[in-house]
Order: sequence, then C-alpha cells, then structure tokens
Amino acid sequence: CANLVIRTTRDCSVSDLTAGATYEYRIRETCRDARFNSAWTVSGPVAQVSVAAPNVLSNMPAAGEMSFTPFDIVVVYQNPVRIGSSGTFTARRSGLLNECPDAELSLSTADISTTAPTLPETGGLTNNNVLTVKPPTGFFFPGCRFSFTISPGFVVANDVVPTPSPLYEWTSDYVANQPVLQKLLLTNVEVTTHGIRAKFETRYDLTTKFSCDVLALQPEQQPLLAGPRPAAYPTGLTWGPQWQTVLPSSVGPI
Repeated sequence: CANLVIRTTRDCSVSDLTAGATYEYRIRETCRDARFNSAWTVSGPVAQVSVAAPNVLSNMPAAGEMSFTPFDIVVVYQNPVRIGSSGTFTARRSGLLNECPDAELSLSTADISTTAPTLPETGGLTNNNVLTVKPPTGFFFPGCRFSFTISPGFVVANDVVPTPSPLYEWTSDYVANQPVLQKLLLTNVEVTTHGIRAKFETRYDLTTKFSCDVLALQPEQQPLLAGPRPAAYPTGLTWGPQWQTVLPSSVGPI
C-alpha cells in the first residue's frame, strides 16, 4: 500500500436505515501488511433523507353526495407511488333505501396492475400517481352509501425510502335525481258503472316509470283526486306524487 500511486475507488452501501435519523460514517484503507493501514476517517453527522408518506390529492367519487354513476374509482396521489407488498382496497355498498342491496368489493395488492388497467383487469396504476379500480357492472346503485377504505401500505412512495401510505377512508352517497315533470295532459275521462277510467299523457326529463295513485277517496258524488307517483328507471326508487288532478265523481257505485 505504501508504494501505490493509484488506488481503486470502492463503493459502499448500507440498507435498512431509518428515514430522518442521523448517522456518522467512518472509513479506512486496509492493506495486506497491517502496518500500512490508514487511520479511521470519521464523517460529520449525516441525516437520512425523510420521504413523506403518499398523500391523496383527490378521489372519485368524491366524499359526500354524487348524483351520477361513475365508471371507475379513481384516487390521485400528490407524488409518484408504487403498489405495496400488502394491504387491501375495499369498497362497501350499503342501503340508504330498502331498494339498495349490500355488496362488497375487496382487492389485494396482487389484484392491482402496475400499469393502466384494461378489461377484464380489476385495477391499475397510471402515470405513477393515479390508482384506478374497476368495479363490476352494476356495483354503483342509486340510493346506496359507498364506503371506501385503502389500508396502510397499499401503496408506498416511489423513492429510495418506500414510505408506506397511511389509512385512507371516505364515504359517498349516491342520491338519484328526482324526475321533473315536463308535460301533463289529461286526454280522456270515462265514467262507468264500475268506476272512472282516465288517460294521461306525461313526459319527464329522465327515463321514468310511474304509477297513478288515487290520493283520496271522497264520498260518492264527490270529485276524486288522482296523481302519478314517479319512479327512477330501472331502479324503482319512488317519490311522492308531483301533481294532482280532480276527476269527476261517478254516477253509479265505484
């Protein structure tokens, strides 16, 4: 070693260090003849780089209320991420109304692709910071509450220090829009010995099915009140009558 003019450069690496902690390093050159070993050279304090945990910028459907059917579940992170080694993504559907059946979608990290998802894949990571999950057809249903949970470590920071993501949860209520009546025309009223036969022509702004209810039965020889009760198609969610009309009383028994 004493006569060497050119020394070979060596690289050293240390793993499993704690982010944000402070370390000191020391190094020396050793030779076959220990008499020529160099003294230890001690570095000053060196702080490990601290990588922030993945932070969610936005998600769709958004927390709160939604009035449309989303195609996918999308979570956008502030910085690049990659899929972790463990954890689950869970979406639960529960009923705000009786018509909503309970259901659950649960995906592990093994179910998520590292690239943009294509059918029939269940989900994937796009642009290193967009997580997209494709629910099965019919999962989003009006009148339901949807609870989403991303467990800790489902994604990690795409950095030297793979800091795991914290628990992230949100809830969305799918509130169906009530159909708005755009046209009403009472086209014909026929009084028979068995009752009243009425024909209506209606039009709503949404695809709608409805039933016509008799709102109040009056004594014979008095008018009857009738009105349609609209329902969202095809789910059958119903609302109260939006209008009422007076029908003439019958001549005979009803």
